[in-house]
Amino acid sequence: MRRGAQTTLFMVEFRRLARNPILWALAVAAVALQYNDVRDRAPDLSVETVSLAGYGLFLAAGVLITTNLSVSRDRRHAMPEPLAALPRRAEDRTRAITLAGMALAPCLVAPMVAVYLTIRHAQGDVAGRIDWYEPLALVAATALAAAGGAALARWLPSLIAGPIAVVLLAMATLLNRNRPDLDAFGGFGSWFLPVVLRQRPDWPGRPSGLHVLYLAACLVLFLTVALLRHRVSVPRVGAVALALVVAVPTGAIASTRGADPKPGAVAGSDGSLGPDDLRCEVRDGMTFCAFPGYRPWIPLWADAVRPVVEALPPAARAKLPVVRQRTGTWAWSVETKDGSLDTGMVWGRGAAYRTMLAGGVAARVTGLSEEGCDGHGLARTVVALWLLGRTGAVPAPEGIRIDVVGDRVLGRPTPLGVRYGPTEAEYARRLLADPAARDRVWANWDTLLTASLSEALPLLGLTHDLLPIEGPSEVPCR
Repeated sequence: MRRGAQTTLFMVEFRRLARNPILWALAVAAVALQYNDVRDRAPDLSVETVSLAGYGLFLAAGVLITTNLSVSRDRRHAMPEPLAALPRRAEDRTRAITLAGMALAPCLVAPMVAVYLTIRHAQGDVAGRIDWYEPLALVAATALAAAGGAALARWLPSLIAGPIAVVLLAMATLLNRNRPDLDAFGGFGSWFLPVVLRQRPDWPGRPSGLHVLYLAACLVLFLTVALLRHRVSVPRVGAVALALVVAVPTGAIASTRGADPKPGAVAGSDGSLGPDDLRCEVRDGMTFCAFPGYRPWIPLWADAVRPVVEALPPAARAKLPVVRQRTGTWAWSVETKDGSLDTGMVWGRGAAYRTMLAGGVAARVTGLSEEGCDGHGLARTVVALWLLGRTGAVPAPEGIRIDVVGDRVLGRPTPLGVRYGPTEAEYARRLLADPAARDRVWANWDTLLTASLSEALPLLGLTHDLLPIEGPSEVPCR
C-alpha cells in the first residue's frame, strides 16, 4: 500500500511539473538561441552539440528553481499545518518531487536535441561528428539540477537560495576557460561543473563519457543529501560516501585529460587534428583537402571557386593552388611554401566566406600571393578582381571580416588579401561589363601578369580617363 501511494504521489508531481509551460518554453528558447548563433554557418556537429548543451543550462536552471520551490513549500507561511494533515510524510514528498524532476529531464532534453539535429540535417552539408555523450550530459545535468534544487530546499529553506545557486553556477560556467593549452585545473571549476561550454573541432577529444559518470555520481549525492535532512541512516550515509568516491576522482581525471593539440597529432589518439589527417579530393581540376568529418564541405568550397577556375585560360589552370583546411590552434606554427590556400574550420552560408576563398584563388593564380602586399597600379590586380567578379562579388577595396567560433576573427584587408584602391576596382567593373573581356584576358594573359596597369589598359580594351593610377606606396607585390 505504501509503495502504491508513493507511486501515485510521484505521478501527481510529475504531471504537475510536465504541465509547467516555463520549462517547455526554456527548452524551445535553448534551441532557438543555438540556431540563431549558427544559422548562417554550415552545420558542424562536433561543436554544436556542445554549445546546445550550454544553452540547455537555461532549462536546467528552470528545473532547479521549480523543484526548489516545490520542495520548499512545506516551510512557507501557513503551509506546514495543512500539509501535516496529509497521509504522506515530508520525506515522501521530497522523494516524489525530486524523482519527478529527474524523470522529466530526458522528456525535456530528448525533444530539444531531436528537433535541433533534424533542423541542421535538413540544411545539408553536415560536417563533424556527434559526441552522443554531450546530450546525455545535458540530461544528467538537468536531472542533477532537480536533485540540487531539492537539497537546497531542505537544507537552506529560502526562496532566493535557488536563484542564487543558478547565478553562481552560471558565472562559474561562463568563466571556466577549458582550454587545453592552459593548466588542467585553471578556470572556474573545470570539469567539475555540470556543463563545459568551450570546445573547438581541433582540440583534443573531450572526456565526455567520464563527465557523464561524474554527473551521475553527483546526482546520487544530491538526492541522498536531500533525503538525509529527514532521516539519517546507514544506507544513506553509505550512498553519500560512495558517490563522493566516484565523483571526486572522476572529475579530477576528466579535468586532467586535456593535452596540447600539436601539429601532426594523429586523429584518434587524443582527438586533435593535424596536417597529416587531411584527405584530398580533386574537383574541376582543383585539389581540396579537408579533415575527416569535414569532407561534406568540399563541394561548397569547389562551388565558391568554380567561376574563377572557369574564367582562367586553360594553360593557367595547371597552376591552381591547393585548398587546405587548417585550424586556428596550430596553423601559425606550420609553414607551407607550395602556394596553397587555407580555409578554416567554419564555413558560412553568406557571401563573405565564398568571396574570401574565391579571392584567395584569384590572387594566387595572378601571382598576388604575398598577403598584405600593395597591388596599386598593377594589371594583375585588375585581372584578379575581374576573376573574383565572375563569382558575383563586388570588386570593392573594402576589407572582409568574419566572426568565427573560438574567439577569433578571420579577416583580410581586401577580398584579394592585397591592397588596392578605387581605380583598380573601377577598371575591374568596366572589364566585367565587357562581353569580349575574357578573350582579351586569355590572349594577353602572360603580359597582364607582369605589366603595369597603364601599359595593360589598351590590351584590355579600356581607356585611361581621369581615374588616377597610383603606384604601390607600401610593400609592393612581387
